[in-house]
Amino acid sequence: MLNEKLLSFLNAEAKVGCPDEKKNIQNVIKSIKKCPIEITYEDSLDLIGVTKYIEGILKSFFDGKTHIEIPESKIERKIILKMFSSSKPLLSKSEIISMCDLAQKNINKFRPKKIYSDKWKYFKKLEVKGCVERSGHPPLFSLTELGINIAKILQGEPHEVVDNDIDLPDIEMVVSQSDIHERTSVDVIDSVRRTGIKWSEKDIPIGSIWIVRKNQVFDYIIQFSSFSTLTNSSLLRNLNSTSFSKKIVIVPSKESSNHTAFKIRASFDYYVDIHFLETTAFIARFLVDLITTISIKGKPIGMVDDIVALNQSGNITTTIGDIWKLQLLRIPGCGPQMVSSIVSVFRTPNSLYQFVKDATNPIEDFCNSVAINGGRKPPPYTASILIKLFGCQDCV
Repeated sequence: MLNEKLLSFLNAEAKVGCPDEKKNIQNVIKSIKKCPIEITYEDSLDLIGVTKYIEGILKSFFDGKTHIEIPESKIERKIILKMFSSSKPLLSKSEIISMCDLAQKNINKFRPKKIYSDKWKYFKKLEVKGCVERSGHPPLFSLTELGINIAKILQGEPHEVVDNDIDLPDIEMVVSQSDIHERTSVDVIDSVRRTGIKWSEKDIPIGSIWIVRKNQVFDYIIQFSSFSTLTNSSLLRNLNSTSFSKKIVIVPSKESSNHTAFKIRASFDYYVDIHFLETTAFIARFLVDLITTISIKGKPIGMVDDIVALNQSGNITTTIGDIWKLQLLRIPGCGPQMVSSIVSVFRTPNSLYQFVKDATNPIEDFCNSVAINGGRKPPPYTASILIKLFGCQDCV
């Protein structure tokens, strides 16, 4: 993406810089996004919205004089250090108040167990500066990369002012343009930028991210989605019908026990793996680990333009799994739930054929295998028809 570092720098300034200049900085950011060339310092002075104040911060960027600003308040420093040394990645408000000694004497006799803090304003200042971030409801808090770097400086440890580039020189993420400009459930640009992996935006027909090496697309598709969209739309069905065999959905929220059954059904019925990741930091870490593994073990399935054409609306091929499910629905006693149970064990007709071929008691072994792994035992009549179809005439 053109001018990515400059955009990242200005976005950070818009959060922590002069409040009166915030709107002007946002106008400058919009101008940069429309610029088709790499911007120099001289070019930047002609952008819409540039004031004397913004001219100064642009000069500091192009001169390479950007630095980490250490909070002057002792309380703010204490909060950062305590959160950095905590063994828990996510902390509640009461935990932060307790560990940082931010509580004050309770003067409300009607609510004696309520914890009050007149020093919480210092924590809010750290939020405004981009040192901490919140996620979930009720909110949990964690240090951002800026906060971690400040903690390392305060402790005298080595630190990085900018993100490290991951050593994957040939790998690139192709990110959906519609996700960048329209998605509201997650900050796609921030999540991708934090990985340190090269990326570009493109109008791709399905998915949020494709993984590419030398214009060859790997057999993985990544989709961002809110949980409500995932359950109330045809998204899973659309992903299942793509040319990709490995389908991953990232839901930017906290996982609960209620999500388990849905994850299992999505895996068995649509071959989609769902991951709940609460913050952009968690999403970035997951993407790095996934893409690192793909770069070693993944296999390409075609050129970018060919995969785009293949997955355009109306050109998506039906998978073997789709045909297999339709065939099973024609068997007496095989409703949608029974089909789901059978397919969770025998993903293709060939896998069932090999099972019947090697089984000593095909009908009984088949019923037990589906019941143990799929969750529901097939009726004997249904099992006998299937076994007969797959060549064991003596078993029925």
